[in-house]
Amino acid sequence: MKKKVKIICNPDKEFFDRVHQAIEDNDGYCVCAIEHVPDTKCMCREFRELPEGECNCGLYQKVRTEERPLGYLAGNIMSFGDGLARQYEYDEFLKREIPVDVYSPVQNKSINDKANMTEEENNHLAEKITEADIERLWNSDFVVMCPEQNAIGSLCETGCLFGWKYM
Repeated sequence: MKKKVKIICNPDKEFFDRVHQAIEDNDGYCVCAIEHVPDTKCMCREFRELPEGECNCGLYQKVRTEERPLGYLAGNIMSFGDGLARQYEYDEFLKREIPVDVYSPVQNKSINDKANMTEEENNHLAEKITEADIERLWNSDFVVMCPEQNAIGSLCETGCLFGWKYM
């Protein structure tokens, strides 16, 4: 298992909001970073270069953790056959005991167990699916993808990945 660096935000929401607001009010100038930051989030140059530790203003902290890499299985799940293919891929990761944590949208019962949903929950299902999948996709270390022409969700995820990497 490799050691990863995780950036943790200060849990004091009020403090976090105050610092961000101060940066925003100061035209993006962060006193801690002594530079202009375009997104009003303080990521001091020194902090970005440190292997671990806390930034000067206390907003962020880098912590080394021993975690298994996170994987994401993307592909069409709308037909029975496609669902079986995604299930097979997931089962193969488990069977081979590859030291990774794999997320498969097929396995996420909070969004796929329609029998236990109220009508109101079902009305907002697309938003729940997008939120769950994008969050996991964003945090993944690797993606196994089967982007097919009719897999609209997977193609959107491909666009997200491209945007995050190249934009």
